[in-house]
Amino acid sequence: MTVDVIVDERTLREIYLPAFEIAVTRAQPWTVMSAYNRVNGTYCCEHQQLLQQILRAEWGFAGLVVSDWGANNDRVAAVRAGLDLEMPGGASAHDEVDAAALEPGIFSKLLLVDPVILSRAAYRSYAEREGDVEHFAARHRNEWPSPEALFASSKSRPPFSLLDPAVLHDYCQYGLVPSPDGDGCVLACPPRIEAATYGGSAGGDIYEEIGTIDIPVRILRARERTAQSPADMSSSPTNPELAKHFSNAEDVYLPQFSHFIPMEAPGFVADQLRAMAAGR
Repeated sequence: MTVDVIVDERTLREIYLPAFEIAVTRAQPWTVMSAYNRVNGTYCCEHQQLLQQILRAEWGFAGLVVSDWGANNDRVAAVRAGLDLEMPGGASAHDEVDAAALEPGIFSKLLLVDPVILSRAAYRSYAEREGDVEHFAARHRNEWPSPEALFASSKSRPPFSLLDPAVLHDYCQYGLVPSPDGDGCVLACPPRIEAATYGGSAGGDIYEEIGTIDIPVRILRARERTAQSPADMSSSPTNPELAKHFSNAEDVYLPQFSHFIPMEAPGFVADQLRAMAAGR
């Protein structure tokens, strides 16, 4: 991430951008990935000219912008520039809250979908236990004969059986890559990486930042996690009292849904976004 491409406007538009413009404007892809390097001193993940002015305003891109793996340098700057998804993940809801607190003009409203913002007591407990126990995701099966085999194995197994079938199909189709050994497939995100991502996803205590946010916030919260099943990844880890810490927040409790609401009910989440945009 040390490369910085210094290029003038004419060279950028006549040599470097035309291939991307053709792909975006003709194919209308669902996603575009931002690169590791800088362009004229600014990381691509934080580059408002590339992500907002050119990609969205000029080329009409309406999809999702995802970072290359580990390419994001400053989460708040990336949110401000138009990055939608950081990979390989992390405490993403914390990032939106941080951005809303530090840059009040970025958002007019926030929709937090089961955002994994824990209680303050849970953060203290998590900090004390961090690194002591291997996350169970590290024991997931990594090798599969084919995407079809992964789909057949997953479709009747919770929590995968709860997902929208089309979403699960895409998860299996695009979540595998050819095995480096040349036989079958392996997970694109290896179990040890998934475990490390989950292990770091709790983030930190952001309640001071939450207290400074006065825009409307809607929190979609899945069924609550019980003391009898603390490792149940399909239940909600979000603090049930979270809405009370914002000055203008609404808690929407959805016990019929698992923690994976966007993958289980993508249409419902889209409707929530449209409703908020329309002031409902």
